[in-house]
Amino acid sequence: MIQDGLLTTHDIDPLGRGHCTQCNRDPELKVQLTLLAEDTSVQSKLNELGISTQTFDQIAPLQVREASHLVAALTQVGLNKRLGLSGRPSKQIRALGTSLLYKLGNEQIVFLPQFMNQRGFYLALDVRLLVERLRLELSYIFRHWDRPGKPLVAVLIRHNMLNNEGHQLLLDFMSELQQGEIRGIPVQLGSLNEFISTTTYETINYLHDFRFPEARSQEVSSPCCSILLPIDMATTAPINPRVLNDWNKLDDETLIQTLSADSNLYAQFEILNLLYQRHGLDFKLQESENHQCCLRDWFEEVYTRAGNQSIWNLVRCSAGLLEKYDADLEQSITDMLVRQKRVSVGREYSNGATIQRPASATEILDRIRTYNSDNVYVHILTQELIIYLGVLIKSDPDLFADMHTVRVGHIMQLIIIRLQRQLDCTLGEAFDALLALAPHEIGKQVKETLADYQNSESQLNRSELLSYDEQCNQLTCARFTTQLNPKDRGRALDWHEWREQRGSVGRQSEEFFAAVWEVLHHCNGLIISEKLSSHKRLDSEEILAQMTAQEQSFVLLINHRLDKIQSPDFRQLTMETLQALAVIFQENPDLQVDDTILTDTLINHAVRLSWLEKHPERATQYEQDQALSWQGFYQLPPNEVANGIIDALNYLLNVNNEIQGVQA
Repeated sequence: MIQDGLLTTHDIDPLGRGHCTQCNRDPELKVQLTLLAEDTSVQSKLNELGISTQTFDQIAPLQVREASHLVAALTQVGLNKRLGLSGRPSKQIRALGTSLLYKLGNEQIVFLPQFMNQRGFYLALDVRLLVERLRLELSYIFRHWDRPGKPLVAVLIRHNMLNNEGHQLLLDFMSELQQGEIRGIPVQLGSLNEFISTTTYETINYLHDFRFPEARSQEVSSPCCSILLPIDMATTAPINPRVLNDWNKLDDETLIQTLSADSNLYAQFEILNLLYQRHGLDFKLQESENHQCCLRDWFEEVYTRAGNQSIWNLVRCSAGLLEKYDADLEQSITDMLVRQKRVSVGREYSNGATIQRPASATEILDRIRTYNSDNVYVHILTQELIIYLGVLIKSDPDLFADMHTVRVGHIMQLIIIRLQRQLDCTLGEAFDALLALAPHEIGKQVKETLADYQNSESQLNRSELLSYDEQCNQLTCARFTTQLNPKDRGRALDWHEWREQRGSVGRQSEEFFAAVWEVLHHCNGLIISEKLSSHKRLDSEEILAQMTAQEQSFVLLINHRLDKIQSPDFRQLTMETLQALAVIFQENPDLQVDDTILTDTLINHAVRLSWLEKHPERATQYEQDQALSWQGFYQLPPNEVANGIIDALNYLLNVNNEIQGVQA
């Protein structure tokens, strides 16, 4: 509660949690809803369907603003520079906090629900998901409301919501509101003026020199949109990689001219992405003396237009580059933690990727970016999956039975494998298909994958198996001896520290690049630490035909792949894996893997097999032991790591052989 400019913790809980709902509960409580139209055009369309709305002009002087404006305003509450008081920390305001009428001086303000902010995160662009979240929020508000007055929820209807593929679901929802009940929750639909006298309000008396932005709830359009970004959906289609390669050779000025003339939204994104890779988001471009904007503005425009057209892969790519995040990210993590689940947001080998206590959105995002590759697609999908998992653990907790750690990246891999089988395509094509799915469809995939978890795990394991030309019951390579180990670890106290130091230095000898060259001779391709991105695949035929082991272009290519690995200890482990593979192939010259070798997959199986060899009694509890198994593997000397790679390769080859034999 806010009294005399001071904030108490009665209702504006940053997590949106209510308090005792039995005290002060009005037996006639209803959730009041008012429908607002973005402009008169939207209002006319809805009027024709018998749905009454109001525009911003019709409710003036009462204002409607985004929840982010309320967050900014409340940071001023309690601020006192003379006393060294910093004021209220910046925390997201959830459903209960935006269901009030606020009085700031002479102004009355209603704030829209945070999850409806389309500029904030793209889940609000999916009308099907938006309607479902509205239903959940109304139920939540009704169950937790403990105020004398009634809650007020303002819903803004935008043009793109009526043109979206799920618009009929929205119309049905608004028609249902007119019946006075939503899934057993009593609601009352009406105008803002009708509800002012019955709505709970809060007063904020003093906000120092704080001023709200001039724009209220209307989103500010990019100043360069209409001039620099023409659009024609008839020409909008993915760009050929050869065209991208040609564009990469153009200078900035030519790229900007191409951008201004090309009406293909995919082309616009790819050109902007090239400029971003060269200069960053704040790079300024000027069309004329009075018309200037930076790359961030252009990406916002692509984000908005792709969202309006439901081109979800472009929406996600743009959102990732713009570092957007959902306001419910913190709460979703907390919802899993309070149910005694740890949450891993990165690769399994990184203990720092596991969250064991509530964290801020900034900390969660930092971990996602640190403990994954630099692939923005993976970053944005990871946080999207966290949102769905947070919802599911509340609605269907049985889906998480016997799951001690919710491994978000692993669940993503399971979904991709399911899509691969459904679409009968490659792993890379399945990942691209996942990026193109609407948010509500990915939410459905998450639920189905968890419901069929064991079968999904089996499909993932089978997809990782390698096929080969020659029969190979067991590798004939002798085991690596301690002669492989360096005689001096330097200042490192153990082998893990030695790997961290070696990986940080990043030096590779000519012998190392010769080893990678040898590996390419014995497989169709190689993916270095990038399971999900098929475009990062090193194609053996292409590389062997165009390069040599000693030339600079090959060295730079391999170094570039290794530099993408964030953790220095894992980077070193990857290099040891490639060197071990080269020796294995040299000792088994007839072994030809008719498949792509993924270094991540090999290392994962090496860690598992090494752990189970030492702890066979823990076979059924391996998921709980993964952190320990990785710690133990990092502590192994190089010869034992290399032997683990032999075992992993042998496993992936021969299990596939056994399956093929059974099928035959």
